[in-house]
Amino acid sequence: MSPELEKYYYTNYTKRNCSNDFLASWQGVAYPCHTLQGIALPFQLLTLWIIINKTPTNMKSMNCVLVDFLVCSLSTPYVFIHFLGFYGAGLFSWFGISNWVQMVTGLMVFVGMVNSNIFVFESRSSSLQMNRFRMTRTSVRIIYHVVSFCLNSSVCLFMLFAPDDQSAAKLDALKLDPCPTREFFMNDILIISTDIHTIHFILWIGGPAIMLHMTLHLIFHAICTIYYLYIAPSKSISVETQSNQRKFFMGVIFQTTIPMVVFLSIVVLIVIDGVKQGLSQSIMNSVIITIAAHGILEIHHSYRRVVLKMLKKQKSKSKIKDTTSERYPSSVSREHATNLKE
Repeated sequence: MSPELEKYYYTNYTKRNCSNDFLASWQGVAYPCHTLQGIALPFQLLTLWIIINKTPTNMKSMNCVLVDFLVCSLSTPYVFIHFLGFYGAGLFSWFGISNWVQMVTGLMVFVGMVNSNIFVFESRSSSLQMNRFRMTRTSVRIIYHVVSFCLNSSVCLFMLFAPDDQSAAKLDALKLDPCPTREFFMNDILIISTDIHTIHFILWIGGPAIMLHMTLHLIFHAICTIYYLYIAPSKSISVETQSNQRKFFMGVIFQTTIPMVVFLSIVVLIVIDGVKQGLSQSIMNSVIITIAAHGILEIHHSYRRVVLKMLKKQKSKSKIKDTTSERYPSSVSREHATNLKE
């Protein structure tokens, strides 16, 4: 803590009636996230094992697991929304990795997750032969996804606003929020911007515009798939094939809706806070915990189907083994039965 911040802390901050409940502290967001990671870890390891060993083609682009690892363990985010401050309360900070690197890594992983979902929807849409909007050329698909990824990655440009003098930035941040939690003073916080016009642009225009761009891609491919699967299905495709396509599409919808609704809700909260300045640190931490909790529900239909097949196969083997044992209890019994017949 710099001398200026220390003076402010002891002369002004300690005299204010600032809320410092457990949920608003870094422990309030870190401990629940780490606990959720412990619960979700077996499912995540099972998912990774299935991808490595089974690798169905419709699983290859699902990478929400990496987001969960970042949020729950590696870089548990503690976010000061009023002045765009960030502090990592995970393993990365314990290993000495800077908040700037953690922030960029988190944004890139999030963009990668969104683009993987766009890829899944686009692949499903382009696999329908009757879809007039499907992409048939590999080069076109590559260009489309590269451009989409670059546009979505522009969210990282916000990091260019981070001031070099973080100590001075902290003093400026206190003008926007004179009563932050104690983590602001006790930890190494990354301040992205303290200029109110820049903050309003990022929160009200830049961030929502990028989220809208991501969402529109998903909606477009989803509409095309819904139309050609449910409204105008092809008569040349068998009923069983159409039923399987619909089941997989519903699984993708379920898989994608959970994280997207959570992330879009964050954007809504940020916009509301920008208008009313009423978003407390406890609510912000609760949102982060909600993001961490979605990993428990992320097991995709394809993963469940593979697991069920493995269990059924194992069960069938056990039944065959039991039946064989009942018919031939042991080699001694078989020899005894032969002697009796003789």
